[in-house]
Amino acid sequence: MTISGPVSPLAASVSASFDVSCFGGSDGSAAASGSGGTAPYPDYFWSTSQSTLSINVSPPDTTIYYFYATDYKGCVGVDSLSVNVFT
Repeated sequence: MTISGPVSPLAASVSASFDVSCFGGSDGSAAASGSGGTAPYPDYFWSTSQSTLSINVSPPDTTIYYFYATDYKGCVGVDSLSVNVFT
């Protein structure tokens, strides 16, 4: 019997983020991806409920966002980032 699985564990990775330049601004953003696990990756979503690989945000205060990637077998990878708001 041969049992095979993914070559590497599923990983969610936030690859870029930009802080909000000033209070009330809407120029905060983040981009992320999934890797490892079992492709394809049918589900990506953020703690903001957006299901895209990149988001634009305008938090009133410094905020932590979570990114989730789910692979074909239902395994979940998580990463987070903090978007700072400068006053």
